[in-house]
Order: sequence, then structure tokens, then C-alpha cells
Amino acid sequence: MVGRKWWTVINGKKMTAFGMNRRASFVGVSGIILVLLALVWRSHRAPVSEQALSGEDEQAMVIEVAGGEFVEFRQSDKLFNVSAEVARKEVVEAMKHAWGSYVKHAWGKDELAPLSRVGVETFGGCTGITIVDAADSLYIMGLKEEFEKARSWIAGVDFNCVDEDVSAFETTIRSLGGLMSLYELTDDKVFLEKAESLGNSLRHSFDEKHTVPSNSCNLKQKDCHVGSRASIAGIGTSQLEWRALAYHTRKRELKQAAKESQCVMMGLMNASPPAKLAPTNVSPAHYDERDLTGGELDKLCPNHRHFRLSGNARTGAEGDSYYEYLLKVYLQGGSSEGFYREEFDRQVRMLFEHHVEYEWPVRLYDRKGDAMQHLACFFPGAIALGVMTNRGSLSEGQTKKWTEIAEGVAESCYLMYHITDSGLSGDSSDLNPKGARSYGPYLQRPEVIEAQFYLWRHTKDPKYRAYAWKIFEAIQKHTKVPAGYCGLATVNGPSPTKKDSMESFFLAETLKYLYLIFSDDDVLPLDEWVFNTEAHPLKIRDDLVSKLA
Repeated sequence: MVGRKWWTVINGKKMTAFGMNRRASFVGVSGIILVLLALVWRSHRAPVSEQALSGEDEQAMVIEVAGGEFVEFRQSDKLFNVSAEVARKEVVEAMKHAWGSYVKHAWGKDELAPLSRVGVETFGGCTGITIVDAADSLYIMGLKEEFEKARSWIAGVDFNCVDEDVSAFETTIRSLGGLMSLYELTDDKVFLEKAESLGNSLRHSFDEKHTVPSNSCNLKQKDCHVGSRASIAGIGTSQLEWRALAYHTRKRELKQAAKESQCVMMGLMNASPPAKLAPTNVSPAHYDERDLTGGELDKLCPNHRHFRLSGNARTGAEGDSYYEYLLKVYLQGGSSEGFYREEFDRQVRMLFEHHVEYEWPVRLYDRKGDAMQHLACFFPGAIALGVMTNRGSLSEGQTKKWTEIAEGVAESCYLMYHITDSGLSGDSSDLNPKGARSYGPYLQRPEVIEAQFYLWRHTKDPKYRAYAWKIFEAIQKHTKVPAGYCGLATVNGPSPTKKDSMESFFLAETLKYLYLIFSDDDVLPLDEWVFNTEAHPLKIRDDLVSKLA
């Protein structure tokens, strides 16, 4: 069990174990309490009783936060006291409010500024990124009228209207991923046609002139700036989307783009140092020092690119989704490409060895002492998915260890919310035994709820539904406004300052994962679907690899 260092409440007084040991009269009592607490936490995977606990008799955990204040964390915080059906309906109502506000005040624009009640262009304009990003959430939640409105817009949109440079990464995960998910969910060819049109513009990010795939493309001109530097997340997070598109269209140019995307990932694998988590900075190289693909890279792309990785490894921005896609590309292809799984397992081992602080609060860091990023909280979910889809690559002991570490980190990710005045996390958090604080804006990010979703599916511990519900309640209390949902510029203080933005991923990811954690497992079962990094579900296919050959 990963370590935990808690403070204890006795008869309403907050005391550290060290303080209690200085009082001889409490020596025996403190020892008993600490043993009992250890037993409680050691059994944390067992289902928690739905029966309410006595407030006065309940042993509470507390953590010291900045300024010497304490925040309590009681066993009752792990109780899910709302029915899943009621919770699910509340999330659907939230989706209806968010979507309805966008339709009323920002229709056709990329995103909604909910305080100003106007639409804003954040991804080149004219494509309505929120519509494309949110449409599969509408479909999954059964909002038929709202979905049909989204479909009508998408049927008429021309992605070649964007006559300025946009992020290939963001356009791929949000728009191309969203369109392919919609097609695989509905079998409606309008979505495939739009995805094919978009793909014919985006595929130029892999043109031969780029020594590193470009992340800046003009969709109308079908041209991308020459790429020479990138991050592993920026170029290592497109394979799911391209493979799905190529599988369905069978078009030569798009199949080649799918191959190029895979060869990029394989090249990144070969460039990764053998005893460290993969660094994030990518630059061109002249050759590969090793081959982790068993010859598959040379077979798929005989004239493939070579990469050099440098700088620091990052558990959050610029690194995160590359590690995630190693596993998910393996799953999408029916678990037939074992070298992807082997590299995912190796990267997780490097994470455990070099980037986890095991003293409670269990936390991830880039460099020891760094704050933990909210973005890094995707890791517990990816690790849990790795355990659930393990086909013998992990021993029984490794399975247990992976699960315990994933749960420990996920607990700390929830703590990032629990310690703030708003109940919502800032974008960074300092978590350590001497104090904890979460700071920066609340950006409506999904990673913590995403991790809770996967751990709920894996363990069926109701605390994950309880945590998700408490976060949802905080979202409702502090970010719901008459014209949608906003972010927060600050997460602490009596009246957290609101931020005039409603991110498209709030509808595509945050609300979707909230809906799914309160749904049955047969809603998008994880042995049939894999989610891209924007939470767009794509089909797992045993024949995908052979059809793309």
C-alpha cells in the first residue's frame, strides 16, 4: 500500500501524530487510532457502506493547508448518497443548459463566453468547434433534438473555410476525433464525408518536407508550416483518429497518413531513453539507436523519420497524451500490436520509478518538488485501463501494485478539489505532508473525473462516484451562470472570481465522463470502445491492422 500521512481529529481537536506522541497520556490512544486508521485505509477497495456515519463519532482525516488551516476529509466523504439515476439526470440537465446557452448566444462560433453572452472564435472560426466537439455527448446522453441540430450544422460546414493557421493537434483530437466518433456511433455517412474532407487538409502535416510533423496548418490552403521541433504529445496523439478514418475510407492518401502517424509513434518509442520516462522535446535525428517495434517500423515506413528526445519528461502538458495513446492504439487494433503495449508498460514503470512521491499525499511530479498539474491526473485512469485490459503482460503482484498506485494518485487528485474554498481545483497543486494548496484558475478540465470513471469501472468502489458527485455539485454551485458554465480565475476565497469562457471540452469531456460514471457499464463498454484524449469513443476492431496494411 502506498504511504499516507494523515492528521487526526480527536474530540474535535486537530492534532498531528507527532503532537500526540509528546503527550504521554495520549500515547496509547494515538497508537490505537493510527492502527485503526491504517486498517480503514488498507481496506479502501472494499465497497463502502451506504449507511450514513455518526458525525460526532466519525474519525476524520485532515490535511494542513497553506496558512496553518486544516481541511477535514471524513470517511463519509466516500459515501455516494445519491442514486446513480438521479445523478445521471442532473448531468443531462447540465448538458442541456450548457448546450442551450451556446445555441442561444454563440451558435456557429467556436466557443461561448458565458458572462458576456457572446460567441468567440478560438480555432480559426467558421467551423463551430463546440458543435463538433459536443455532438457525440448529445447523442450518448439521448438528447435527440439537440443532436439533430448539431448534425444539421455539421452537414453544412466546410472545414476548408479556415484560412489561417490552426493547431493540427487540437483540430485532430477535437474535430477529426469527434467526426469519426459520430460516424462509428451512428453509421451516418455525413460525418465520414466531413471527416474525409478535413483529413485531406490535415494530412499535409506529414508531408516529406517536415523533418518533424507540423503542428500548424492552414486548412483552406492545405499547407502546413515546416515542422522542425515538437512535443511528444503534439505529434504522438493522432494515431487513433487517423487509423479510424483510414479504416472506413480506404483512400490511399488517408491510409498513408495513418501509416505516417503510426511511424511517428514508433519513432518516438525508439528514441525514448531505456531507463527514464520519455522526455517531451522532439527534434530530428539521422538514425535510430534501437528498434522496439520488431521491424514493424521499417516495414510500415521504409523511409521513416528519426527523432531525438531531449529536455525533461512531463507528466502533464506536452507529454501526457503520448503515454496514453501507447495503450489506446494497442487496444484500438484489437490488442494485436504488442510492441505498443510493451512500451506503455515500460513508460509506466519509469513513471513509478522516477516521478511518484509515495509518502501521502501520493503525487506525480516532473522534477522532485514541482507542483502537480491537473493534466497529470489522467494517469490514474490510464493505469487502471492498463490493468483492466492486461492480457498477461502484468503479474498478479504488478496488477495489485498498479491498482494501488493509481488509487493513491487518484485520491490526491480529488484532494486538489477538496482543499479549496470552491471545491474546484486550480490548474496546479502543491501537495505535501507539510501543507497543501491548489492555485491558478479552474479551467473546466476533465482529467480528475476521467480517472474516477476508469477506477469506478475497475474497482466498483462507490467513493469514485461520491467524489465525482461532489465535484459536480461544486460545478453547479460556483460555475453555473444564466448563460452556460464558466471557468474560475481563482478557486479560493469567499467569492471565487469567474472566468468568461466555456471550453468546448467541458461539453465533450467533463460532462461526458460525469454522465458515464453514473451509467451502467454496458454504456460504451471498455472492451468495445476506446476514448481518444478528447473523450471521443472509437471502436475497437480486430481487423483494423489487417485492413490498413
